[in-house]
Amino acid sequence: MPGTEGDSEDDDTVSKQVKANTQQNEQANDDDALEDTPKSKGSNKRIEQKVQKDSETIQVQQLLEKIDEYENKIEDYKSELDKVNKELEQLRGDNQKLKDENSSLLRVISQLSSMKPLK
Repeated sequence: MPGTEGDSEDDDTVSKQVKANTQQNEQANDDDALEDTPKSKGSNKRIEQKVQKDSETIQVQQLLEKIDEYENKIEDYKSELDKVNKELEQLRGDNQKLKDENSSLLRVISQLSSMKPLK
């Protein structure tokens, strides 16, 4: 899970590896300038592949962190939606009670209106 202490150590390790690989790559480029042999070309190729792999690993970790953030936001929105739906059901119940009371009051008023006044 991104955001844990272990992941922070992994990020530091990957970061150190990328820096080391970049330095090795730079050193290999300097060495290649001095000596352009098949051995140095193969070594340089392996270093480039390692740097590429490390870069991809970092990108995957960043994407996983974003996914985790989005999942947390979705959970927050679901919780808020549940709360709003409960309030809506309560309001619908209150509305129905008011309609029933209104109907009863109208019947009483109608009956009172139809009564003959007392003298």
